[in-house]
Amino acid sequence: MEEVSSLRDVAIRDYEPARDAAGLRGCFVELHEAERALEPGLPGAEEIADLYLQRLHERCTRWRGRILVAEFDGEIAGFVSVWGRVVSEEPDRDPAPAAYVNDLVVRAPHRRRGLGRALMRAAEDYARGCGARWLGLGVLAANQAARSLYHELGFAPFHLQLRKPLA
Repeated sequence: MEEVSSLRDVAIRDYEPARDAAGLRGCFVELHEAERALEPGLPGAEEIADLYLQRLHERCTRWRGRILVAEFDGEIAGFVSVWGRVVSEEPDRDPAPAAYVNDLVVRAPHRRRGLGRALMRAAEDYARGCGARWLGLGVLAANQAARSLYHELGFAPFHLQLRKPLA
């Protein structure tokens, strides 16, 4: 299977609000609805999309973040958001400069062609350029496809968060 990153028709580039806002929102809605299928207690994507994206932009400003989109055939096929300089406020955490991938999504018609890997490579390059010594991310425990991809890319569990329903 040929990787998308080798196709001439794919461009991974910086997000441009005037040009890409609708595509970014569509990607987020698709991602969140997939997560909601795994965790039905999550709110609906349409209910939170605008507020979520507003906060994403705010955090990108605060933590030297960047949103990279994958454009294929004139449409946004996916995106990754990476915060280039996250500083932990916890005294028991590693004080080394860190970066964090907040979102990675590839729209359904474009999956299984290497686009997720290409977006993650771009996020890693950006994080290195920001001086980060490590890159973190979060993933739903039930999202086996994403967990497999991250494992293949060299990510390993670090901090496991558990929860127990009380209702």
